[in-house]
Amino acid sequence: MGLVRNIENYVKQNDFKIILKDKMIDIQNYTQLDTISENELKIFNNNQKIIIKGKSLSINKLLNNEILIVGKYNQIILEDNNE
Repeated sequence: MGLVRNIENYVKQNDFKIILKDKMIDIQNYTQLDTISENELKIFNNNQKIIIKGKSLSINKLLNNEILIVGKYNQIILEDNNE
């Protein structure tokens, strides 16, 4: 069963991903966008809450399953969503 799920995730690219670049964060396969401000964003996936802190943060691209955040980030916190 695990092999089938792995192949399905590879083909459909369902895995949650955070890609860090210079002054840019690309988050793929998130489930909910919660808080949006210039200094903090909170995003959820099925299992985690992601808190991004920084300065001049803004959303450059917003799709159903992908969000591109630009600005100067200085902290990314991953918290277990079950706490």
